Amino acid sequence: MKSSIQDLFRVAIKNGTGDATLILKNHPNVDFDNLILEACMKNLAYDPQIEGRTHYLLEILSLSKNRRVIEDEIFDSIRCANEVDHDLYQKIGLAKDLALASNKDAKVSLYDRYTKNLDPNYDVIDSDELVELDGLEGLEFTTNILGAYYIQNPDYWLDDYIMIRSLELFPSSEPELYLLERSKQNKNIKAFLLMVEENKFVESPPIDELDYNRVSQIIQNNKRVPTFLGQRLSDKDLFKLANDFENETNEMYCLEYLRAFSKVKYHDADTGLM
Repeated sequence: MKSSIQDLFRVAIKNGTGDATLILKNHPNVDFDNLILEACMKNLAYDPQIEGRTHYLLEILSLSKNRRVIEDEIFDSIRCANEVDHDLYQKIGLAKDLALASNKDAKVSLYDRYTKNLDPNYDVIDSDELVELDGLEGLEFTTNILGAYYIQNPDYWLDDYIMIRSLELFPSSEPELYLLERSKQNKNIKAFLLMVEENKFVESPPIDELDYNRVSQIIQNNKRVPTFLGQRLSDKDLFKLANDFENETNEMYCLEYLRAFSKVKYHDADTGLM
């Protein structure tokens, strides 16, 4: 039986191919919005760690029938997302790029979700979108929230990545000096800076070097595993770590393995389920 144009589009957008764009352009009277919304809300990439689809989806979104409706669904979903996963990071990436294109609602949704870091029902987001959007003001807001979270949760781990990222984006910004000045009147930013200083002794590898072998090395060297680490690893690496955890007898090592899963769902090594 011949596939419908909707079916062809569903396959194309799932695979992330240019056929999806061609179908939209060649069939302007067909409504594909539900399929576009699904692709924006759920990361359909085979390996989300490697295959970023933000720019691809933005092009698809620009050809939708009711772009504003889809965008509003994305923004509302960001605000309500209590678990941090690849789906959320995709939506955050879309919102960030839309905000950079002067979409005010997109920016508001990111600030709203970041504020919910202090709600115990929500996982913590410690990424750099607000810094990219608003420079030092975004950095101040971000570190204020993260510092407040650290006061509530002293075991929270974070290095100076966000300050380094600020300097990369804005080379003349002097983020550390800026935060030191703000910390004189802001106990949360002061707590953030203290946390970063205390964690300088902890081994924190470059993000592009984070994989199964690197994490295993950190654990075997009796170093502390960053809690954000699980968000940076592929499912394949997480399953390997789960297998190592289930066969580990050293209690201290076991704790470090568990830290890798503190912000992602546990990957059952036996069943292959998350």
